[in-house]
Amino acid sequence: MTPPKFYYHGRPIAKLNSLAASLGIDRSELLRIAKDPGRHYFQNAPILKSDGSERITFRLSDDLSLIQKNICRNFFHTTEFPAYLHGGIKDEDYPRSILSNAKLHLGSKLALKDDIKNFYPSISGKLVFQVWQRFYGFSPEISEILTSLCVHDDMVPQGSNTATYLANLCMFDREPEVVDLLEQRGFRYSRYIDDIHISSRSYVSQNDLTWACTQLYGLLAGFGFKAHRKAPKHVLSRNPKNRLINNQRVIGDRVVLEKRYRKQVRDDVRYLVRLAQGGTPEGKEVKVLLDSTIGKIGHLRRYHPEIAEKLKAQLRSVRLIK
Repeated sequence: MTPPKFYYHGRPIAKLNSLAASLGIDRSELLRIAKDPGRHYFQNAPILKSDGSERITFRLSDDLSLIQKNICRNFFHTTEFPAYLHGGIKDEDYPRSILSNAKLHLGSKLALKDDIKNFYPSISGKLVFQVWQRFYGFSPEISEILTSLCVHDDMVPQGSNTATYLANLCMFDREPEVVDLLEQRGFRYSRYIDDIHISSRSYVSQNDLTWACTQLYGLLAGFGFKAHRKAPKHVLSRNPKNRLINNQRVIGDRVVLEKRYRKQVRDDVRYLVRLAQGGTPEGKEVKVLLDSTIGKIGHLRRYHPEIAEKLKAQLRSVRLIK
């Protein structure tokens, strides 16, 4: 069996002038920004996570944001990613999403899930440099400049344009081999950024399960990453009706959204309808809620099209949407 692989369709870059031309920027301007990229990152207000810790995200200056968008377009968008990766990848032939991630595990009798602790802050400049030099084949000079443009305080800053792609690429030289080993033993592996799922269509022995966990945690440790949970009993689900993947419920051969999500969308629609019937569907807050609800209905439609269409009909009935 051939291991899944990454593949770059472009040519390696060795000269600074070639990089500047590829990114559509003057050479001197490129060097100026790469010399002091820290000035182009601005930390957002911390986001409190469910476990009580904080998620730190950043926004970029217009200059650096444009450069990173061109990096994505010229390098990442011309890279083929293995089918086991599902987060933040632009792929018209094989669209990736949380839904495609969940569908990979349909019909499984057993599911193991874990996530990488502090993933983005743990992706070091050294790992990013290796992506540019060893995977893309760029010269050390070019790899150093690109690393400088994509790394802040020796980590990949969450919120930057290149962050998700680098998160997918950072284990390029080992992850495909581990996935191949798991598949040879009857396991299916997927990763949605920092969320990892391993499943099997048949029941496996405790020894096989322990072996799969060893492969996973060994893979992460080799790159300096840590899993949130280390005991298999904490992450194992043998009940098909109790299998949650990225807030989606996998039941046998179906993927459904959590009931609480569906209820929240219904509640938002009812509230908006009541406002419209009372003659007060105006104001900034109402518009924000309406836009958010329309987006949620669009997401709902991918899993429950009939429910989504009924909710849209309710909004149409009071002329909130066309």
